[in-house]
Amino acid sequence: MTLENLDNLVKIQKLKIETADQKEFDGMLNSAKVRLKDAQLKGLSEESHNH
Repeated sequence: MTLENLDNLVKIQKLKIETADQKEFDGMLNSAKVRLKDAQLKGLSEESHNH
């Protein structure tokens, strides 16, 4: 999806612009790292069992 597509979705109020949140970003990045590690394991981490 292009930036133009996203801008159009904002214009028709299907999306809204939100300010960046470093804490939320860091949490999502850490979660992704756990999931990537899990993809290499036969079992799952404790965190993945809860999702």
